[in-house]
Parts: sequence; structure tokens; C-alpha cells
Amino acid sequence: MKIRQQFVSNSSSSSFVIAFKKQDNKPCPTCGFSPPDILDFLDSSGKNSFGELEELEQSLQREIQRDEEDLRKMQTKHPDSPAFPDSIYHATAKEVSEEINKTLTENRELLSKIHAYNTDEYTVGELELDYHDEVANKVFRELCLNKKIVVLKRED
Repeated sequence: MKIRQQFVSNSSSSSFVIAFKKQDNKPCPTCGFSPPDILDFLDSSGKNSFGELEELEQSLQREIQRDEEDLRKMQTKHPDSPAFPDSIYHATAKEVSEEINKTLTENRELLSKIHAYNTDEYTVGELELDYHDEVANKVFRELCLNKKIVVLKRED
């Protein structure tokens, strides 16, 4: 049985951290056709959005710093003592430390992937796709299958 550890939302979208292979949008010299910008297309319905890398990186850095600080606080406590004595939650300092370590590892790995893909070949950012935008979801799946998009992280 899978137990959800985070807040459950009834959001009708999924968030992805993606590396999108940059396109060559130069018009064809023969016919003049220029392919559409896919990120603009995915964002065009108003239901979806693409966030820039700088904001995502700053947010991850802040979260890592907060988690490191929280971990230091937990490490000052006896492992079997309550992590939050005045709370209704009964987790021990050890349990909370393990969860913080897990989150820290995931966020550091994501930041490392972001830096690895932040090249001239890729655009990295956060994409939010509405479940009900069938066309955008189909295009997104096709781009993933054709390796035009690399999903670095997904959150439903």
C-alpha cells in the first residue's frame, strides 16, 4: 500500500521540471515554413505555464538551506525524543531527520540534473500541464517519446 507523505491536492494539473531540447526555428529556405515554438504552444491555451530556470533554482536553493537548518536542529535532539514535543504529531527526531535527509538528497540530485542540462542545447524550467488540455498532453507525451523533452522531476 502506498501512503502519500505530502499534502494531497485536487489540482487538475501536473508539474514537471524539464529539459527541453532547443529548436532550430529557422524558416525553410525553399518554402519559408518555420516550425512553431513548442513551449509557446504548450503555454498558449492559458491552462499551462512554463517557469524560468532562475526562479526554480533559487527556490530549490532556499529549500535546501531550510532543510539543512532543520536537520541541524533535529540532530541536537536525542534520536528517540519527540521531534515536535508540543505537537499532535508523534514522530521522533530520528524519523524526521531521515525524512529531511531524503528530501535533501532528492533536491540536491535535481539541482545537479538542472546544472547538467543547463547548456546551449537545452532550455530548463518548470512546466505545469492541465490534465484537461488533451492536445497539450498528447504533444508533451510525443516530445518525451522523441527525446525532445527530458523529465527531470514530476509532481502530480
